[in-house]
Amino acid sequence: MRNFGKLLNYEMRRLRYVLAGLMGLTAFIQLGTFLWKTTGDVAIRQEQLARSNGAETFLPDMTFAELMNSLQGWFIPPVFLCIAVMVIYVFLIWYRDWFSRDTFIYRLLMLPAARRNIYLSKLSAILLSVFSLLAFQLVLIVVLRWLFHVIVPAEFREHSYFADALLTNQAWELLLPRNLWDFLFSYGLGTLGVIVVFTAILLERSYRGVGIFYGIGYVVLAFVALMWPFVFLGLSSFFYPSEVAAIGLFMAAVVAVVSLWLGFRLLHRKITV
Repeated sequence: MRNFGKLLNYEMRRLRYVLAGLMGLTAFIQLGTFLWKTTGDVAIRQEQLARSNGAETFLPDMTFAELMNSLQGWFIPPVFLCIAVMVIYVFLIWYRDWFSRDTFIYRLLMLPAARRNIYLSKLSAILLSVFSLLAFQLVLIVVLRWLFHVIVPAEFREHSYFADALLTNQAWELLLPRNLWDFLFSYGLGTLGVIVVFTAILLERSYRGVGIFYGIGYVVLAFVALMWPFVFLGLSSFFYPSEVAAIGLFMAAVVAVVSLWLGFRLLHRKITV
């Protein structure tokens, strides 16, 4: 466990600049567009109020949910950029060690510790990074809501629920599903995808030229195994939807266990220094 902790700490230190850059860019875009839109809308209402000499204005009151809906075109790009960078890093976290100047992977493999710690530390680093970005986005939403109440005067502001803002902004709805089961399904499926790709990378590294086909074939096989219950059993009237879902969950567990076992075995027996 101590060796795993050291490896995880090392991987997170390598990731810190990537995470800081993604967080900084997300905050810059979301805060900047939010301030620009909010102050502009308030200025329009204040100008109309001044022209009407205090009479009721024709513009509707502002709500945080409606404001977030109008800004989703600006909020979606940084979210998808974070997703794209993390997908790329799933590959980079392994290949960087192999193709670095000192072939750092060999130094990792010679450590006096179980090699599965290398696999688990890289997987944990990816997951911690994703959830760090998710937590940062959640904190940023709270900050934006607080700024909304600070900038918008009470006479121009109408109450809206926090959940409404998440639902009206497609970027946030994608990252933060309101239903717990949807959240677990989305991030569980993402975790399984990372595990499958990790094992495919190790297949390619173990067998080199022909390993590319082994890796691609393994990804395809895992995808077929996951989709089989829903495509074939789902079309049959013999199974209830809940039974199909249970079989699908079982197949996902099987794919995860087989992928971890195969990845550990490749690291332990096939990849040599």
